[in-house]
Amino acid sequence: MNNVWIRRSFITGFSLFALVVTACSPAIEEEVTTETPTPESTAVDSETTTSAPAEPTAQAPESTEHVTTPHSLEEVINKSENFYLGQYYNDTWAIAVAEGSQGYTYYGCSLGTEDGCLILTKGNKTCERGLCLFTWQTGNLMYQADISDLYNQVSVTQGKEVIVDTGELMVFEASGDDVPADREEVTGISEAQLKTLADQIYQAIYAEDWQAIAALSTDPVRVNYPDQEKSIEVAKNELPALLSKADLDQWQARIMTSRLDDLLLNQYGVMFGGGAIWASQIIGEPEPQIYSINIW
Repeated sequence: MNNVWIRRSFITGFSLFALVVTACSPAIEEEVTTETPTPESTAVDSETTTSAPAEPTAQAPESTEHVTTPHSLEEVINKSENFYLGQYYNDTWAIAVAEGSQGYTYYGCSLGTEDGCLILTKGNKTCERGLCLFTWQTGNLMYQADISDLYNQVSVTQGKEVIVDTGELMVFEASGDDVPADREEVTGISEAQLKTLADQIYQAIYAEDWQAIAALSTDPVRVNYPDQEKSIEVAKNELPALLSKADLDQWQARIMTSRLDDLLLNQYGVMFGGGAIWASQIIGEPEPQIYSINIW
């Protein structure tokens, strides 16, 4: 447990370092006030002058062999049909089940342990009398999510033996007031904007549509690798190629299980997935944008 919090504290600190570096870029103009973030923290204030970027700890990839053109923001906004994300949680587990054009995908994270997160794809779904069963087979393990209006639970079986049982899971149901008004004021991001951004991010990650993530990002966007103590600036048209080559299972699962009512919002903006993505209201832009990505 101590190792987990030490690691999270390092990641949060490393992200704040990256924010300071990014702040010197023309992509974000800001005047940062001090607030100590917790394991889920970052908007950008206003009125600063632009200076030359600080020297990054690592150089951006030289090759532009796989440079792609990101989707336009309008294309991303209109990509909302046929997608559903259910998020379930208790004190030990954070789980999400996504349904869409890619089929049924499971995202599960064990909280407060070293076990991390898991993604399972190509699941099956059967529904009867108000109960839906989602199943995923991986090796000799069967994951089953029982979802209904009365009870939600995930179990893992090996043969006839149940080796994991999450117990009852609460379901997150979005309301009209999931973000406190004072947090909206501090971040400069309205609840409506936050919900739109979250939905766009969830859909892009479910489809592994890295061009859509690029379309939601600043240019350049800072990409950090906390485990390697490495930070680079990446042009948004190079971001899809970088993400497509990375091992993102843990990163994706942390974001997909991040509930809207549990996001940390402060003067630096909003943080998804315990620091996996940081977004802020950028001066001169109509909607919030992703300005920092942390991959670990």
